[in-house]
Amino acid sequence: MAGKFNLFSRVNLDEAPIGTEFQESDFASVTPDGNFVQLKYIEDEDRKVVKVCPGLYKVKDVNGHAKLEKTEFSAEKIIESYTQTEKIYSSISNFFNKLHVYYEELEACIPRRAALIFGPQGTGKSSGIKRACEKYLENKDTAVILWPTDEVSPIDFKDLLKTFNYVDGTQKLIVVAEDIGGKEKDEGMEESRSSLLSLLDNKEKTFTIPVFIAATTNYPETFLANLTNRPGRFDIQIPVNNPTTEEREQLLEFYLKDSCTEELKKEIRKQKYKDFSAAHIKEIKLRSRLNDITYQEAMDDLIKDIERFKHTFKAEGQKLGI
Repeated sequence: MAGKFNLFSRVNLDEAPIGTEFQESDFASVTPDGNFVQLKYIEDEDRKVVKVCPGLYKVKDVNGHAKLEKTEFSAEKIIESYTQTEKIYSSISNFFNKLHVYYEELEACIPRRAALIFGPQGTGKSSGIKRACEKYLENKDTAVILWPTDEVSPIDFKDLLKTFNYVDGTQKLIVVAEDIGGKEKDEGMEESRSSLLSLLDNKEKTFTIPVFIAATTNYPETFLANLTNRPGRFDIQIPVNNPTTEEREQLLEFYLKDSCTEELKKEIRKQKYKDFSAAHIKEIKLRSRLNDITYQEAMDDLIKDIERFKHTFKAEGQKLGI
């Protein structure tokens, strides 16, 4: 974080008269010799201002400091009808197209809205967000920031946001908080959650232009109720599940193309493939080609992988007392 602590008060408690009042401080402690010391946090005035133009950015940790750099979405092919793009895009559009509700009716200084997009790994959460963001990037008035929460803490990200100067017609901000809550440790967890709450609430005016926060997680059960079950923090919850029977068949046809036989279509519709994600179905072709096995053998291998994971996780859970 950019800044420093300044000692502004030192009082010997043994000599202080009854009724002595203390000002509010950012940090306070009692020394072994009985002195009550207070510190104030002062942000560096010479922090470098970061100019943010319309476009796509990613936050990176560089030597313990959050830095912003330009980036691009990777090319990807997937069935548009399968992803949650439309639902995500509609949530974003409903917000940005009706900012007057916040300004005029709610008298909000800086409109903000947040969505928690959750579901198993490989179900297309990132793909849906990517396509929704691409549509907004075409407008040339939106900055999209990808924030990998397992690499950059909420504290450091918030400190970086305070340096932003939006230029060249940047009127909207979309923050994609990737894998939020997926790598928390016991130590520092409360500090991290407190900083996240502060960021979502925007009480410190960290965001200075209308912002939509799209957060993804594979583990919604790790979140506290004060994060998820309260509008004003995560206002919207969008579940993204494994593909349905019909979607599994469509995805198989999409990836295998002409080599997708009627027999394989019938096979993939069976209940035993209900745990297959879009990523699993994509893997069928890759595994078949790389290992010189049939599509059916690849599908059987993937079922074994899923069962092996389930049993391993259960065994570990029992051992750890979960």
